[in-house]
Amino acid sequence: MTSITALPVATSVGPTDELLLLRQGSPDVEMLAPISLLDARYVPIAAAAGDNQLFGTSASGVPAPVGIGTGLALGGGNLTATAADHLALPLMSVPDPNATIVANSAGAAMRMPLPFIAPSSQDIPYLDSFGSPSGSDWTVPLNAALASGAPFRLRPATYLAEGDLTTGAAAVLSMFGTPGVSMIKRPTPNASSAGYCKINTTVADIHGVIFDMGGLVGSSPNWGVYVTTACQQFRAERCAFQNHTDPTLGSCLTIYGETTEDEEQRVLLMECIATGAHINGVLLTQVRNVLIWGGEYYANGSNGIEVELFSTDSMSVPAGKVTVGRARAHDNGTGIIIGDANINHAPGSNPSVVYAITNPDVLDATVVGCDVWNNTGYGIYVAAQRGRVLDNTCLNNGGGASSGLAGILGFAQDIAIRGNNVVGTSTFGVDCGQAIRADISHNLFDGVRTAMNLGGNIQLSGSGNRCVRNQNILSVSNVECSSTAFDLAFPQTTGPWRLCDTTADISAATGEVILVRDGASIELDGLDISSSGTLTATSQLILALGPLRLSRVRFNGSGRVTLTSGMIAAGVLTLPDHVLEGVLPAGTGAITSVVLQTASQVGSGVAWWTITANGGGLTAEPTVTISTDGTGVGTPVPLTWDGEVVGLSSVNLPYGTGATHATATVAPSNGVGTGGAATGQIGIPLNVGAPERRVRLIYPAGASVLGIGNAGGGVVDIAEVNGAWMVTGHS
Repeated sequence: MTSITALPVATSVGPTDELLLLRQGSPDVEMLAPISLLDARYVPIAAAAGDNQLFGTSASGVPAPVGIGTGLALGGGNLTATAADHLALPLMSVPDPNATIVANSAGAAMRMPLPFIAPSSQDIPYLDSFGSPSGSDWTVPLNAALASGAPFRLRPATYLAEGDLTTGAAAVLSMFGTPGVSMIKRPTPNASSAGYCKINTTVADIHGVIFDMGGLVGSSPNWGVYVTTACQQFRAERCAFQNHTDPTLGSCLTIYGETTEDEEQRVLLMECIATGAHINGVLLTQVRNVLIWGGEYYANGSNGIEVELFSTDSMSVPAGKVTVGRARAHDNGTGIIIGDANINHAPGSNPSVVYAITNPDVLDATVVGCDVWNNTGYGIYVAAQRGRVLDNTCLNNGGGASSGLAGILGFAQDIAIRGNNVVGTSTFGVDCGQAIRADISHNLFDGVRTAMNLGGNIQLSGSGNRCVRNQNILSVSNVECSSTAFDLAFPQTTGPWRLCDTTADISAATGEVILVRDGASIELDGLDISSSGTLTATSQLILALGPLRLSRVRFNGSGRVTLTSGMIAAGVLTLPDHVLEGVLPAGTGAITSVVLQTASQVGSGVAWWTITANGGGLTAEPTVTISTDGTGVGTPVPLTWDGEVVGLSSVNLPYGTGATHATATVAPSNGVGTGGAATGQIGIPLNVGAPERRVRLIYPAGASVLGIGNAGGGVVDIAEVNGAWMVTGHS
């Protein structure tokens, strides 16, 4: 019998061929089976495959052909690529911002714009590769690099450039240096310069470069580093801009933004420095999105940082969202200024230009976590449609207690000033006016003359403010004005304003600590005063020339004040305005009437003026003539805005006496325009209607208050009701 190994080898397999099988069992059985009956999984792939074809296993386990796909070929037992090798592709000589590459994003193939890739500094050529200097002057190589559109880097050295620099027609600027070391410097001033470095690329990205203008002063106005409207994205990180002393355009870095509403220009300054400017360290105008984070802006003649419109009269495109955070601004005029109240135009020059709440330079401004000190002007100045001044430290700004300036100035439709530390000798801690809604909360005012100067607001609220070593806690005027009244006043508005839970140490104060003038209405709920100085609980702490509502007042921990016999004369009790609970002294007789201290001072004089006619078209400060039957009434100061009379200020003027009526006529001083008119408020009116003031008096034996008394003494509650003091309860 022939063995299996002795049988010939089959060179092909057909469907009618048979195989010898051994079926296992008891006993095992040998049998023949047609090959077509076998499961396809056991058929050799070679039985079905043709030449140069790949096979794999299908989902059912059956061998199936596999497509090779494009760019591949199978032949002679080899799988090879047929697409062109990447080394054969053309080389991009200049970065194209529209070019894309293929990238893997979480397993998905995606196209990525080439500018998204931050090149390694080792792949970026040095400036040297763009040419050699002419002696020590690198102007030509720098301009070649700037105009190339290719990224380049500076060595840790100083590059002198006598000529002007420009990016030309390049679309992209990418410049890298060593922070604090790599410097581009103009060695000497250039009298014919139009500007030192002009950037008009669509995208600009600069890292670690110092731009030193070398005290640049030209024969005509010239820029320092000037970013034009063509640049839509400007980013500078750990850069410095310094020493630009041109008296007209002397800002170290100027970014002049968009001219239409649909442009989306963005500026990012990270940990940059701007110093030594004749005007501003950094000036940004009409830029839609600004983020300035960290960095130091100091020793500039006007402002450390300024963001606003280039011209307040054009008002074409206001800046959009502006955020300045964690920056340091010191030894400037004003440290940080965002927006402009637009109050510095000439009288009648543009009647459509009004103050910030209706015509803002900036739509949304935030200053957060900044350190601002030793600025001779304001520390922080925000004039915007919406403003937030949060968690900043302002130290010794404002040029002294008599400067009229503030650590923080806030003008906005909606303004919040919260969590700031304002320390030093400025006139005001916070000066806030013009707001439709204002929130002044959780601030510390230490050492400033007046902690809060508030006026010209429609709605104002605040809580948790602490005042230390101030002459005044609060000053409120219903008419807000500047030191120069004509065309710099803000119209009269209505309250009431409400401040809650204010604590104040008035040990350094010598007079009234709360000043309410010109008929302003304010509510103080929770006033905790302490003093170890000359002022006591019986001192006149409040001058209330307007409706004032008080609740929860404490002095040195007590809400009860021991009154003195000097407050009582001929049955009239003259009560300090802040007293809500008083103890009458022993020996007090019959109290037949009560008057608040401010009302007693004003008497029958003029407390404030209310405008009855505004006039219009005034081009010079008008004259004021008063008519009254009283004597010694001071002539108020006219306050105008855009040619209209908006108020008469009687701050620090004599009230006069013996008046039963008072009117004022405001007339043009140069014959141009129409004057206005006002009526004087005679005395301090008591509230008519709901009680505004409630006072509890504890009287001794033998005394009585408004006809109420017990032989052994007692308690009587009185209130302003329908224009008179009346008893509302007693025990």
